[in-house]
Amino acid sequence: MTQINPIHIVIKSPSGGVWNTARETAVVWANGGYDVHLVSALTHEVPVIENVRTSALLNNEPKDRLSKLWGCLRGVFRFLKSEKPKHLVVYSLPLSVFFALLKPFYKYRLSVVTDMHASAHLKYGRRLNKKRSLVFKIVSLITHNSFFYKIVMKMADDVIAHNNHMVADLEDNFGLDQKKGKAIPAFIDQKYFETNLSKKRDKKTILYVGRMTDQKNIEDLIRAFELLSRKNGDVKLKMVGDGPLKDRYRAMTNNPNIEFLGARDDIIDIHHEVNCVVLCSHYEGVSLVMMEATANGVPMIAYDHLSGPVEFIKDGENGFLVPAYDKKLFVEAMEKSLEHEWRPKHIREMAKGFHTELVKNQYLSMIRDIQP
Repeated sequence: MTQINPIHIVIKSPSGGVWNTARETAVVWANGGYDVHLVSALTHEVPVIENVRTSALLNNEPKDRLSKLWGCLRGVFRFLKSEKPKHLVVYSLPLSVFFALLKPFYKYRLSVVTDMHASAHLKYGRRLNKKRSLVFKIVSLITHNSFFYKIVMKMADDVIAHNNHMVADLEDNFGLDQKKGKAIPAFIDQKYFETNLSKKRDKKTILYVGRMTDQKNIEDLIRAFELLSRKNGDVKLKMVGDGPLKDRYRAMTNNPNIEFLGARDDIIDIHHEVNCVVLCSHYEGVSLVMMEATANGVPMIAYDHLSGPVEFIKDGENGFLVPAYDKKLFVEAMEKSLEHEWRPKHIREMAKGFHTELVKNQYLSMIRDIQP
């Protein structure tokens, strides 16, 4: 394959779902014959990836957020000066603001990949800002601002969002040209599609998987489960995940049927032990937790927002959608799930659009359209 330009992928840090998608995309493009360089903006170390160059914008681990911000900004200019990139792929809408503003001076092609529903992210972000540090509030004036998101949509040559609702939001509210936008799912591990489906799940156990943060609205989940537990004393809730608010959520309840398991790497095995997976998030762009659960034949219960769950949850087939913040109906949905005869094979079949090989082909096709 004849390649026009090397591809520089920029991410915030090597962790979470964005890291998984960026890493897998880098591997797909490298295996397709492209020269790929993956750069982390907010860390000083990046794991080794076969056939992919990796580096970090920070020289060391900063002591505080202000020094991290300053180190990142210096790293951006150092990177642009030394690498002279011709094609940047930025895996973060807030981070892409800086590169959109600098594009006229450095003359590169800018592709933006986002995993969030921008309008919902900004709306909820304004509520969270009251609790954030002064440094974050100052930075967010640029990185979490609809005016600058509109600049990104204008300056970007390509914009990839993880579902159609997210693309439509960028078009309707931020001025994205329809010719620039495209929906491609995030990557989930192939193992979720290949594991044997459980023939007999525990009908009395419900599972939450995710970060312990404000966005996930775990307060609603705990309160809803408490209501369910009063009506059904045998039901259990397993909470998998870590995060800055884990101690707050633990302190909310003394219910012995709620088990906090912390971060785990055996989610597939835990899937086999539960009736359903639940989410009460304030907003979701694309939820890897939902994608992984349905790929493994597990039904989902989630709040019905403009993006994310509504994309693929079909009531009674692979889960239930609940009007946002209606805890009474959420309890009823959990009750229905415990009594429902789910069909794991059908649930997995409904998730075939997220199949790893299919997603790989879409990302490879995307880059070939840009750099034939």
